[in-house]
Amino acid sequence: MEFRLINAADTEEVKWLWSYCFEQEGHPFFNWFFSEYYRPENVLGGYDQGRLATCIHIIPYEIFLREKPLPVAFLVGLATVPGSRGGGAAGKLLQAALSEARGRGQYASILIPRRNGFYRPFGWELCYHHYRYNIAATDLVHVAKRHGVFRRLDMVDEWSALASVYEAFVAGRHGYALRRAANWRSLLAAHLAEKGFIYVLEDEGRPKGYILYHRGENILTVTEMAYADGRAQQALFYFLYQHRYQTERIEWNAPLDDGIHFALPNPKKEVWLHPFMAGRIVDVAALLTAVSYPPGAAGRTVLCIEDGLADWNNGYFTLEVAAGQGQVTRAAEVKADVYCSVGALAQLVFGRLSARELAAAGRLTASSQGLALLDQFFPPRVNYINEYF
Repeated sequence: MEFRLINAADTEEVKWLWSYCFEQEGHPFFNWFFSEYYRPENVLGGYDQGRLATCIHIIPYEIFLREKPLPVAFLVGLATVPGSRGGGAAGKLLQAALSEARGRGQYASILIPRRNGFYRPFGWELCYHHYRYNIAATDLVHVAKRHGVFRRLDMVDEWSALASVYEAFVAGRHGYALRRAANWRSLLAAHLAEKGFIYVLEDEGRPKGYILYHRGENILTVTEMAYADGRAQQALFYFLYQHRYQTERIEWNAPLDDGIHFALPNPKKEVWLHPFMAGRIVDVAALLTAVSYPPGAAGRTVLCIEDGLADWNNGYFTLEVAAGQGQVTRAAEVKADVYCSVGALAQLVFGRLSARELAAAGRLTASSQGLALLDQFFPPRVNYINEYF
């Protein structure tokens, strides 16, 4: 099978594959995606005897990782024609996608796994979880308080009203997407194309919160909710509470440092941990050199990394950290301080799991000194991301 970026002439085959595997042609999201968002130069295809058999969209993103804005590859829409499934085509495509991402200077990759078990053997591990709430609308009375003025938005060019709130919301969190004007326009355009609603909370004329949602039969589903402070969060819940005569339930996702569940009357049945997004390192040496390290962290350790998909990540690396910067070189040692897979290293660098948690799970082996240094270099963080395409 040959892997390469598709030609514009292959677009109809790409659309057919998407329609077969995801939203069908004619669906509002499908129409918006292929008329406004789709770029052939971001689609990698696998060709069997000249025919497109599998493809994936490599969307360029920036995320805030270890105090640095870093370019990453957001992999979307992996699809394979039925006749080519079961023969390893998807795995080979993912391998080719890593090579393409490395050539683009993208340090890591993120994706939303439909089935986590499919992607784990290829080195993608869960790095983001949300709290998912699905509660009776009437129960919002416990967390709601009226405040401010709500204004409906129906134009994508009004994105700047949301941007300042988003920046306040993600401040202090980790792994979030850096949204530029194009990202905001795409987010709002896709939401409006699917008949979603957008409201901004204003306090003395300044945006303090916003909410994107869809109304369904007996449920209101929030796509994104952000607030600048606790008072704005209460006001957003008051806004949702006012829908209690139109809908029975309200559903939304929240970061892992969210504490609303402590105030709800029935959280055991209405709140759960939702695995959301997986991460993977594209280039170990490049990423460990690019990120920042905590003040005071210093030392040298040798890592032995196992990567079954990207051979440039296999082997021994010396990581030396001083003054917040890391230097990485290929090591000739036959003995390392730390042994782990590229997936475990991703969860460590992304901050989802600590070195000690990975060691306790048997997914990382380290000397006591190596473990202590990893604790210094990569303390756990509260990750949050809410991108879908």
